[in-house]
Amino acid sequence: MGKDEGKTLTVGLGWLPAVLPGTITVVGGGAIRGLLPARTPSILGGTPLYATVAVPVSVVRIVCSRLGAPTVGVLAGIAVGIALRLAALHWGWMLPGSRDWRPGPAKGRGP
Repeated sequence: MGKDEGKTLTVGLGWLPAVLPGTITVVGGGAIRGLLPARTPSILGGTPLYATVAVPVSVVRIVCSRLGAPTVGVLAGIAVGIALRLAALHWGWMLPGSRDWRPGPAKGRGP
């Protein structure tokens, strides 16, 4: 587990605040990777899942850490991350990009 995730759990803030540092690190790194060559960062949507995969990976790592197996958590997190990213690439799973989003009525709601 990353240092920030471990510190978050150590001070008793719970699992949800511990997920945030890992996700923020992935988002920040992805943004920098996109901005340095003057491109739109892929984390902003319209591409196969990238930063979204960081959330379940962090959850796996935290659960394994809580069960007393942090090394297993690292390995399982890597496996989950690779599996989800490859599945997203293979099946074309993606979040909508900002250009794809259109305001409209909420589905399933009455008048």
